[in-house]
Amino acid sequence: QGSLPDITTTLNFGSKGENAFQQLKKMMPNSPKMVAEFWIGWFDYWTGEHHTRDASDAARVFKELMEKKSSVNFYMSKTYLK
Repeated sequence: QGSLPDITTTLNFGSKGENAFQQLKKMMPNSPKMVAEFWIGWFDYWTGEHHTRDASDAARVFKELMEKKSSVNFYMSKTYLK
């Protein structure tokens, strides 16, 4: 499942943190809660639609992470405004 015994396992997500932490607990019950990449946006591709995320939604999920006493690393991408 992408992890090694006795090595800290981290998660990547932008939402549904509770589900992600439940899965982590099943696989690695003693692992700390650590989000390696908290996605505040999504990937764009050439000729595709530009994806954005409402700041209040990202803030809500971040607040939930802080309430669960998890560590978070923000994954940021450059946003172009028109």
